[in-house]
Amino acid sequence: MGASSFPGLKFSKPEPRWIRKQAKVTAEAKAQRECYLAVDQRDGSRCRICAKHVGGAGMLSARIHHHLIYRSTRVIHQSWNVVSICPRCDDLIHREGTLRCSGNADARENGRLAGMKVEKLFADVWRVIAWR
Repeated sequence: MGASSFPGLKFSKPEPRWIRKQAKVTAEAKAQRECYLAVDQRDGSRCRICAKHVGGAGMLSARIHHHLIYRSTRVIHQSWNVVSICPRCDDLIHREGTLRCSGNADARENGRLAGMKVEKLFADVWRVIAWR
């Protein structure tokens, strides 16, 4: 028989697994929201790759939060790993595979953001096109 929460028993009933799981999901969602808020404040309303205005109404001016080290590698949400980009640059990275970015998005040089390396594929050779 399972444990009960009667006061006379030696052990109390264990906490259900779904409660711990829900608490973990809630904590991860909160961390993601806080990270994205910090990234939006840091990047303003510009794409970190092409410097176009992003963040308005409509899909053409949407803001996408791109992870430099992908979430599938279990890297937690931190602002150094996330940048705001436009849908066109997102397509070049994920669908066409002709653009990639890496580095530390929070790093600064002389007060300006300069820690992210942007590379473009030219005839099977990756070339650095910007440090942003």
